Amino acid sequence: MGTACGAGFMLGVKTMQQSNQVILDIRNIKKYYPVMEGVFKKVTGHVKAVDDVSFQVHRGETLGIVGESGCGKTTLGKCIVRLHKPTDGKILYTLDGQERDLLTLDKEESFRTRRSIQIVFQDPYAALNPMKNILSIFDEPLRIHGFGDKAQRKEIIAEMLRRVNLQPDYMYRFPHEFSGGQRQRICIAKALSLQPELLVCDEPVSALDVSIQAQILNLMKELQTAMGLTYVFIAHDLSVVQYMSDRIAVMYLGKVVELGRSDDVYNHCLHPYTEALLSAVPIPIPNARKNRILLTGDVPSPVNPPAGCPFHPRCPKCMDICKREAPQLKSPIAGGDHFAACHLANPISKPCDE
Repeated sequence: MGTACGAGFMLGVKTMQQSNQVILDIRNIKKYYPVMEGVFKKVTGHVKAVDDVSFQVHRGETLGIVGESGCGKTTLGKCIVRLHKPTDGKILYTLDGQERDLLTLDKEESFRTRRSIQIVFQDPYAALNPMKNILSIFDEPLRIHGFGDKAQRKEIIAEMLRRVNLQPDYMYRFPHEFSGGQRQRICIAKALSLQPELLVCDEPVSALDVSIQAQILNLMKELQTAMGLTYVFIAHDLSVVQYMSDRIAVMYLGKVVELGRSDDVYNHCLHPYTEALLSAVPIPIPNARKNRILLTGDVPSPVNPPAGCPFHPRCPKCMDICKREAPQLKSPIAGGDHFAACHLANPISKPCDE
């Protein structure tokens, strides 16, 4: 169970470049929450938080997931690390060259694979137990997964704190003694101490000041290069997602409505929802003006989503077919790698900032 490692285990990790090997294959994932009413708590409906989502993540890349609050991106991330059990679908993960469905593993297999996929939560203040010092917080998962004796585990913790630019003797302090940026560095170090291959980052900088955000993002890029990590990076800030991601998935009402390379999504988007999101990104030029696309109406209820395209009640380009037929996520170019779930999608699209 696990492998005993000394302090130098992180230094021996080889840099891994982005490849075409699929490390994570999400197939038709659904996560529905029952709506219960009445004295007898009868199920009267379901909140469709994640509704038939499919995509692949390649080894060594960063896949960004972006969308408005309530679109289902955090729920999807928690399904990937199995904090939430999906209602339906498959999560295929490639470990040691073998593809396995994480949702069908037995208890022993699940334990062995769990340390390979870790998560960094949004709020560093809530992610650390205030009653324990950093040494205790780190030591428990290392001990459970069989990382050597107490002295070896302490060396691992010291090495990981150095990796995130913190002093090793900080392990004897408690969470309340650190700033927000330091706490998030500690959370990142804790997630990486188990030597994962895949890291799910659930809005890891949204609770931090802008100046600290840049430091954390640069640190995460450095760690990815040095340790050969694969990221699923969840955020609502499109500028942050563009900076971090190789590919981007845009979610709306529990569904992926656009998926493609970062530059393609930002410069030649295919979905009106993506276009509206990008129009809200500030331009770092004084007195510069940008044509904002203001969406009317509210986000539909995930309990009773509209027929046809889920975005059609707010879409300024809505057609009759959008109200009747739900578009499929597909590429307008045969064999292309830029996909959109929109009836208007076509291979000739203007840059979104025009």
